[in-house]
Amino acid sequence: MSELHPSDENIMILMGGDFSFMNAYTAFNELEKIVKDCNPLQNVNMSFVMSTPSRFTDALHKEEIKWPVFEGDLFPYI
Repeated sequence: MSELHPSDENIMILMGGDFSFMNAYTAFNELEKIVKDCNPLQNVNMSFVMSTPSRFTDALHKEEIKWPVFEGDLFPYI
């Protein structure tokens, strides 16, 4: 089990936002092309896949990562 280390197996790269793309169909197709074109070009043991946040967190849970717990104050009172 990892000791508060980020995942070595799964990395999330976020694309877009709520109002980033006017045509979601075109954006999705372009992202599919990027994934399809990048997988053969990379020279390390890695593959690109399109996923969802829930599938990503499920993959992290399978790695049995120990999640950090923040116990401080989120707002710094000075």
